[in-house]
This record gives sequence, C-alpha cells and structure tokens, in this order.
Amino acid sequence: MNEPILKLTAAGRSKLLEMLDENPDLWLNPDTDFDAELRKRGTTDYAEETGAASNGEIALPTGEGCAVRGGGRPDMDRNAPALRDILRNLPARQAEDGLVWEWLTHFRLHRYCCERWPGVRNNNPKEHVQLHWFVRNQNRNMYQDNTASRTYWVGELAERAALASNGSLTRERVATHLGENPTTYHNAMQSSMTQNPRMAALVLEALMTPGRGSAMGDDETEERSTDDARTGVSSKGSINLWKRLNLSAGKILPEAMSDHDWNAIIDDLLDEVMRVPEFVKGRRDLRGVKPYRVLSLGAGAQSTVMALMAERGEFELEKPDIAIFADTGWEPPVVYEHLAWLKEQVSFEIRVVSAGDIKENLKKGIMPDGSKFIGIPAFLQKTDGEPGLMRRQCTTQYKLKPIHRELRSIFGLNPRQSIPKRVRVEMWIGISVDEAARAKPSREDWIQKRFPLMDLGLSRAQLHLWFQERYPDRTLPKSACIGCPYHSDGVWKDLKENDPESFMEAVEVDIDLRSNPNITALTPNAKAYLHRSRKPLALVDFDGVKGYQDAMDDECEGLCGV
Repeated sequence: MNEPILKLTAAGRSKLLEMLDENPDLWLNPDTDFDAELRKRGTTDYAEETGAASNGEIALPTGEGCAVRGGGRPDMDRNAPALRDILRNLPARQAEDGLVWEWLTHFRLHRYCCERWPGVRNNNPKEHVQLHWFVRNQNRNMYQDNTASRTYWVGELAERAALASNGSLTRERVATHLGENPTTYHNAMQSSMTQNPRMAALVLEALMTPGRGSAMGDDETEERSTDDARTGVSSKGSINLWKRLNLSAGKILPEAMSDHDWNAIIDDLLDEVMRVPEFVKGRRDLRGVKPYRVLSLGAGAQSTVMALMAERGEFELEKPDIAIFADTGWEPPVVYEHLAWLKEQVSFEIRVVSAGDIKENLKKGIMPDGSKFIGIPAFLQKTDGEPGLMRRQCTTQYKLKPIHRELRSIFGLNPRQSIPKRVRVEMWIGISVDEAARAKPSREDWIQKRFPLMDLGLSRAQLHLWFQERYPDRTLPKSACIGCPYHSDGVWKDLKENDPESFMEAVEVDIDLRSNPNITALTPNAKAYLHRSRKPLALVDFDGVKGYQDAMDDECEGLCGV
C-alpha cells in the first residue's frame, strides 16, 4: 500500500526537541506514539506534504526489542535495499531534506530505530536521540547517523554498486558489507569518486574479495565465503585508501579508463595500505611480513625427518629459521643422544628450552608455575569404583608455554606484552597423514600452524623408509616422556625390554602416584596409575601389543611423540 511521504514542519520539529529536553526516555521506548504525544501537547500541525509517495508501506522488520546495550546493530543494514525500494520514488531534492528523514524516523521507523541503535551513546540519552532520530548536520549527520537517512543511502549505494558490477555483487551483500564496515560507507559517501556507480562497484568489490581487500581463511588456503562482509582494512586504513583513490582520480580521467586498468590501480593502492599495521584489522591482513618459520622439534620420527628434509631441500621444503625442542627433563636417554646427533646434521639452530623437570615436579605435586596439580593424564580408579582420568596440563605447561616464552624473547617482547601485528610465526608440526586427527589449529592468532608432512601426504612408515635409505646406520627414537600415560603397550614393552633403567623410573613414579603424600593429597577420592588398565605398572603383562599410533591419539596439541 503506497502512502504519502511527509516532512516535519518547523513547529513540529521544535516541539519534538522541547519534548527531548523534558523526557529523552520517550525515544528509548519502542512503543512511543509520537503523534499521540504531540497532540497531547497541543501540536497537530507537525507535518506537511512533500508531494512524494512511497512504493508500498513504509516499514522494516523489527522484533528484538529496545534493550540497552553498547554499540549498534550493523547487521540490520541488510534491510537497506528494502527501504531504498520503498522510497525509490523520493525525488533527489527531498532525499537531501533532513526534515523528511526526521519525520520518517519518528513516525514510520521508530521501533526499527530503537533496535538499530540499542545502546545509549556515552550514557547520554539526549545526545543518542539527537544523533539517530534527528538531523543535526545536513551533510555528515544525515548520511551517517540519522536512522532513516543512513539506511536509505546504504541501500542506494548498494543498488548503484550492484547494478554497475555486472552481476558480481548483490545489493544485499554490499549493504551487509557497508553495515559491518561503517568507515567504508562513510568515506564512500564523502568521496566524489563513488558518485560514479562504476567506481563505487570497483572499489567495493576489491574490498570484499578474498585476497584483495579482505583476508583469506584461517589457514590462508581456504577463501572466505563470498557472503562474508568482513574487510581487512581498518577504519584508519579505509580513510587513507579513499584519500589515495581520490588523489589518483584527480590525476586522470576515470571515465576514460577500463575496469582492468582501474582494478590494477585499486589493487596497488590496497597493497600499499595493507602493508601498514595500523591500516589493517588483523595480523593475517597485514601484507609484506615474512612469517618466522619455527620447527617444533620433538626429536622423534616425524619431526626428525621433517628437519632433515628441510635441511636437504627435499620436497621443496625451505629451511626453518629455527627449531625449538621443549625439554621436559624426562625423555629417554636415546632421545637426548639423538638430539645431539641431529644438531650436527642441520645448519639451522636447534634451541632447547625448558619449564623444569616434569618428573621432579610430579613428585612434589606441583606444576612449573608452583600450582598444586598432578598435570599428567593419569588414569584414576575412584573409591566408588568408577574410572576417571586426570586433566592433562603437561603439554601446555612443559611444551607450549616454554616455546611461546622463547618466541616472545626472540621478538623482544615482555611476558604480558601484546603481540604486534608485525609478528607472525609459522609453526611446523610433525604430524603424518596417518595421525591427521591430531592436527589442530593454533589457539594463538600470531602463530599459524603448518603440517608439512600432511601436505606431502607422507605416512609414518614412509618417513621411516626415507630415513633408513639415507641414514642406514641409525634408527629413529620414539619421543615422549618416559612415564607418559598415553604410551601403548607396545611402547611400554619396548621400554621394559630395551631400556630397563628408564622403565624402572616409570615404575617408581607409578608407585609414587599412590604413596607419595604430595600426590595422594591431590587425589583424595581415587588412586592414580600410569597404565590404562589401572593396575600397578610393574604388574602389567604387555602382551597383545598395539601399534605406536595408538599411543598419542589423545595428545591433541601434536607436540608430543613426534
């Protein structure tokens, strides 16, 4: 149903501002009827005809109420094309009249306005209302803040860009992008370039395309969805980009250039902008930064072969900048001997870091930070007969944290200092394809995990074969703490037969789990064991051996046993 589009009269606007001084909370109530409020105060001539009519009922979807919270609801700008359709008959002169938008905001879109801007700005209701219900400044405020006008112009810009893009953009996608990236919208409205729909389409498409103005996926191999509104350019970066674009347009005749030539200019400017840390939103958006390659070395089969392949340049693997071995202090002697040999085989540094001796800390019932906790995933037999499992903290405390601490030191960062965007680490993890379930993404945004052996499709058996062909006089050790509860029976049996001294160390710790007061105080309602059978390790029969792969499937960080 079409309806006339009105505008506030001077008397109507004056009375509304008077009401705002008296009671700004009227605007925070989505059920406020401004017609009734004005009539109650004796004002009936608050609006007048413009001569324009809508293309349907002037309304937008609502339903989430007017709860006060910080910020706005930029996702609601997806409704902008709908409002632009409803008001498409509005002449240009009226589209720039603040009184039209004030009438629309108060008398047709009040509830929508409440939902679009649910948070009271600076805890100042009057200022909040003046921004979003009124037009304080005929230029900036009308385009940026007044709800009806902003929504309409977002829709208009989205419409122009979509039509000029020859189908590569939809107006809904552009509107969503502009809502999520308000600085892009603000700059576009103030730029003479985007008065040309073709230019608006080219710039917005560049900002919204993965690999151009927006970031790639988390692992930088999968592109983001084409519906993703996110751009990698920050607010400061957007301002700088539009300045550069305007300068470029002032030196040439934009209409005379092909889309191909303009895209080349836009991409060059984007590349310049996105090389400045303050001009991008996130670390992955910053260009021109070479990641610092770190090989997480466990000194087992996978990480050893990965290091040697990189040293030899096989499979086009580049050498890492450094390899870091996190020493728990309780590796089998063969691992330490192997580590010393490996240092002689590679030209890059292998650095050893440690958070302390895990076996000695375990006997004291403490973690490296002094907290009282067992930390290893010991198997529990509760007093009520139910089985249990201790929470595993050893990988985090003895592997992850010392490696991260060392990386901070390499970059000259204090322990609690935020990581600058310029710092990017590519962490190589030695997980083969047959253990792919252990490959997990990094929890730190400044560290990107990479799994070269999985990328090459190499299995554990293939790695052993590769090593035997090149180093026939050596064998690859199994790297894990001597008393790791994740050991399979095969590993326990091998340890017992080939390294009985280390096996007895594990037996002593297993006994300590149930007799050492420092430990038993931490498990008052259960007995702890190193073996999954929940029997004393010394009494376990290691027949029916399982494969080594079973040993580490639950070690989710992928830092042990490699």
